[in-house]
Amino acid sequence: MNVAIDIGNTRTKIAFFEKNEQVDHAFWVHWTLEDLDLRLKGRNIDGVILSASGKEPEQLEAFLKERYFFLRLEHTTALPITNTYKTPRTLGKDRLAAVTGAYCADKRLGKERNNLVIDAGTCVTYDYINQNGEYLGGNISPGLEMRLKAMHAFTAKLPLVEKNETQWGLLGNDTESALRNGAIVGLMAEIKGMAALFRHNIAPMDIILTGGDSEFLMNNIHIKNSFWLPNLVLDGLNDILEYNSRSNN
Repeated sequence: MNVAIDIGNTRTKIAFFEKNEQVDHAFWVHWTLEDLDLRLKGRNIDGVILSASGKEPEQLEAFLKERYFFLRLEHTTALPITNTYKTPRTLGKDRLAAVTGAYCADKRLGKERNNLVIDAGTCVTYDYINQNGEYLGGNISPGLEMRLKAMHAFTAKLPLVEKNETQWGLLGNDTESALRNGAIVGLMAEIKGMAALFRHNIAPMDIILTGGDSEFLMNNIHIKNSFWLPNLVLDGLNDILEYNSRSNN
């Protein structure tokens, strides 16, 4: 059994895999090594991979190294894809794992497709990987909650509005609804526009949505050849762990 741990800016996600199939998972906002230990106890674990873009508990790496085959995802980690990013050291590990997951999933299905991976979380990332497994880069923009917080933080009188995905529409009829609609509908328009621009200027490609806001966006944005893969980053981490495990055997 493999374990993938993704420490993000907002949440920590952990998933358990038997080969390529996820068999269990958990999500935390606040957690300790004791919480992790309880999740790991009693399982036959072959290896653990860690990706940390957010703050991690002290001694986490030592804790994992003492018990399991351990791999921390770094810019130097061996990958089943080709990373052409000019500054690999600065590339978000979640972005790298997501495109790896997209490519490896297609490869297992015997399909050769170009993919634009859109991860809608704290930020929204757009990452392109072609059918040959070459990651060519992408873009970053503010996420949904960040847009709402920014409008409050950088103005004198605009209120802080919750995203409330059940209360939005095309036209706002007061300041609260105008802010919420502007953030939500604006993000939807951005995603549709970005997908169209990539397809027109680069190549035909599938669109894959993942991340915390992806289910809501997938249900409300209708883009041809688009797919919702909520656990893509964790899947990609497992693919990277499997690749390195085979290399060490």
